[in-house]
Amino acid sequence: MSELPSFRQLTQDDCDILEKALPEPGDVDFQTKLSRQTPTGYGLYGLFLYDQLIGIGQIRRQGPNDPKAASHSSYPEIGNIYIVPGMRRRGYAHLLIKHLEAILRGENYVLVGLAVGDDNTAALSLYKKLGYHKLVSIGTKPPHGTVDRHYLQKEL
Repeated sequence: MSELPSFRQLTQDDCDILEKALPEPGDVDFQTKLSRQTPTGYGLYGLFLYDQLIGIGQIRRQGPNDPKAASHSSYPEIGNIYIVPGMRRRGYAHLLIKHLEAILRGENYVLVGLAVGDDNTAALSLYKKLGYHKLVSIGTKPPHGTVDRHYLQKEL
């Protein structure tokens, strides 16, 4: 990495940038997703290099009664970490996660969680290197009843 990347929270004005950077956004409606952002709730952040979006990550701050919370806890979750294919394996996901953790640390959170698919071995390895530990395994895949997701946690 010769050029240092920059980070910022994405806004509704960034929908075009997101759609261009993410070649297969699927059924993601970025306009709706970005309109739901709040200072104490959901936030989508971009990682930029030479003014080009090369990655995104999400913070979800939640309460104990949030039905979408993986653990029904009061600590936030980091998720939807994505680095564009041509920029992977260069340390950018590591930097993005550390940046998201720093935001949460600045908001006085002491724990953070995340969920990851069992088949995403690269992400599992990265999260373990960053100090996350497995809290619980979630769900099963038929027909063998194997784990399909892990919920990890880290002290900030």
